[in-house]
Amino acid sequence: MTMHFRIVQRTGEPDDPDHRYETTALGLSALRSTMRRFGMLTDHQPLLWPDPDAPRGHRLFQEGPDSTAPSPGGIPDNKLTFPGRWHISTAEITAALAMYDSLFALPARLVIEDPEDGYPAWVRWIAFLRLATDHDGITRQT
Repeated sequence: MTMHFRIVQRTGEPDDPDHRYETTALGLSALRSTMRRFGMLTDHQPLLWPDPDAPRGHRLFQEGPDSTAPSPGGIPDNKLTFPGRWHISTAEITAALAMYDSLFALPARLVIEDPEDGYPAWVRWIAFLRLATDHDGITRQT
């Protein structure tokens, strides 16, 4: 199964091939494992499938008090694993990258992210995440 990630572009931006990232379920599993080890993922789970026809009180109960707030500490793991279409916000991506950046001094990050020496999937993924912070986040669809 292929996982499709696309940067949410602002109105008027041209489509750019660098704004897309595709990987297999196995490839995503390896990325998730690394992200978890670096503290870039969170177990915070926003509402999965809101029912727009439910009474307002039911929706608020399902969503909980922080359903509209950015996820604490990074990208919610369920947004990378559960089927369907998910939006990963700029705030979530920024928090994940802040955690990653805090673990490695700039010289080490430059080596890790070097296209010639770094692990190719990680190099592309981190570059994709960094690019997404200049836009409106990422959508993921299986």
